[in-house]
Amino acid sequence: MLKQVKLLLGVSLISLACFGTSNTPAQSISQHPLAPVNTRSPRSTLEQFKTNLEEAYRVASENRPAVESQFLIQRALRCLNLENTPLELRQNRGFDAALMLKEVLDRVELPSFDKIPSDEEIEKRVEDDKSPLDVWTIPNTEIRIGLVTEGPRRGEYLFTEETVRRVPAFYERVRNLPYKEDATKNIFEAYQLTPGAGLDLTWEKRIPDWAQTEFAGQAIWQWATLALTLAVTLIVCLALLRFGRILDNRTTRDPDTQDEQPTHTTSLGWTSLSLLGCTILAGLACRLIDDYLNITGMVREVTLLALTVVIVYFICRLSMLLILRIGEVMIRRRQLSPKGASSQLIRLCSRLVALIVVVAIIVYTAQLIGLPAYSVITGLGVGGLAISFAAQQSLSNMIGSLVILITRPYEIGDVVNIECNEGTVVGVDFRSTQIRTFYDSTVAIPNSKCVSATIDNTGARVFRRINTTLTIRYDTPPSRIEAFLEGIKQIIQNNPTTRKDLFYVYLNDFGPDGYDIVLYLFVKVPGRAEELLQRHRILLEIVRLAAALDIVFAYPTRTLEIDTMPGQSARPPYPDTSNAELMRIAEEYGAGENAKPEGLGIFTAPNIQEAKPDSEKS
Repeated sequence: MLKQVKLLLGVSLISLACFGTSNTPAQSISQHPLAPVNTRSPRSTLEQFKTNLEEAYRVASENRPAVESQFLIQRALRCLNLENTPLELRQNRGFDAALMLKEVLDRVELPSFDKIPSDEEIEKRVEDDKSPLDVWTIPNTEIRIGLVTEGPRRGEYLFTEETVRRVPAFYERVRNLPYKEDATKNIFEAYQLTPGAGLDLTWEKRIPDWAQTEFAGQAIWQWATLALTLAVTLIVCLALLRFGRILDNRTTRDPDTQDEQPTHTTSLGWTSLSLLGCTILAGLACRLIDDYLNITGMVREVTLLALTVVIVYFICRLSMLLILRIGEVMIRRRQLSPKGASSQLIRLCSRLVALIVVVAIIVYTAQLIGLPAYSVITGLGVGGLAISFAAQQSLSNMIGSLVILITRPYEIGDVVNIECNEGTVVGVDFRSTQIRTFYDSTVAIPNSKCVSATIDNTGARVFRRINTTLTIRYDTPPSRIEAFLEGIKQIIQNNPTTRKDLFYVYLNDFGPDGYDIVLYLFVKVPGRAEELLQRHRILLEIVRLAAALDIVFAYPTRTLEIDTMPGQSARPPYPDTSNAELMRIAEEYGAGENAKPEGLGIFTAPNIQEAKPDSEKS
């Protein structure tokens, strides 16, 4: 906005200075500042170019504001074909090219204007259905004015792109030649020495001669000021970034424990402000170098390109922080679990949005500074097949992460077993799922494998199983065995965490060391620690029960029997019992008095409806 105001002021001053005089080309410019530059023929283009720059030189020699001459130089730029010059570099390159071209024209022999094709001649060629004049070349030079055949300036005659590109080389070849009559002497050097926009021919008188000494295309005072600007910018940016990082990571002491605790570890508010400050500071440095130091040529372009890269870096980092911060705010506003699947999905979407924004910023900036960013992206379509093969694994992992966060086969904190990797899920990102194993190592499994693998999510269990075998000695009486089983059943039923509708306590087998009792039940607890605690409590109650019933748990034993020892009688033989008596004893345990098919009545089987005999069913 400040530039526009200065330009309007310059136009007004030119108009006031020239008001009431004869209608010369310069006065025509001041009287009609918005009139387009006449570029309908090579003669008009060359005349307009020279007239505007000569008027700018005259304004500067009268020690009038530099903004007036800037307006006239910008009109001269309309005579150059800069359509394919990057937008951000167009004005700077145009200013350099225009003033150097004027220096060249002031040192070479130009034909008289009546020998240059005019507007009338160009129109006559069109009326006579002749082919238009494509290019006109200044005699004995390679400076060409050509017809623009496409684009918004189609049909105009402008100094060709090739001429504009080669102007610095032309200038170096003729800069030591003498000026012709009525030349604008040292107009380019005056522009270089003038701080800010436009021309000031008196500025060289205010600077010591040693400071005007040229080195690598720039004056000593420009090098010194450039170095000071870059140094101050670098130091202040580093200080701001460090200051923001310190404030975001500062700690306070807990009044009770005196331990240091972080206060702003997740907000990154000061870091964001420091990045914003660095962006503004780097932008101001760009404007200072571009608008006031008048650094020219390759030095200016390299410096501004470097600063532009720095600014884009700060903007990208700031954008990423803000987008990720918005995701965290959404998680807190919805009161979601920080480690839940919904929170992870929001974070993943935030990262995707941040990535898209960063790519868009880089592509837009590349387009401004002339890099073929859009052409590269378009070219990806041609080579898309090769790129898709190269990035297949990365894309698979990214899609896998989205599938995991949407379908939620596991969440952070769950204990899972994936492809023989068992542990607690500690993170899910674009590439992999991280598992903290039970021996405290971290395993990263690609998300593409997690999606296709068999996942055993033990952390998603509602009930956790306890399955063990109790072995008691063979000399335990049957009545005490039933009492022991009944007591275990009561322990399970009175525990508040056990599942009451599904558990088993039975004499299961004759083991090698004693009677085997199966103990099979479920407890409803949130995690592994609580599961171990309830297992501990149940088993401890069983130990207390066994002690009360004088039941001894068996341990691995081996019994060695010796039939006879020296001095002892042999083992007595089995009683001589008839077959009929043996049959009678066996039948007593089937339907006789000794038959106890339902046990001794001390133990009742849990959760089983007893089958009724057929006689009772009828």
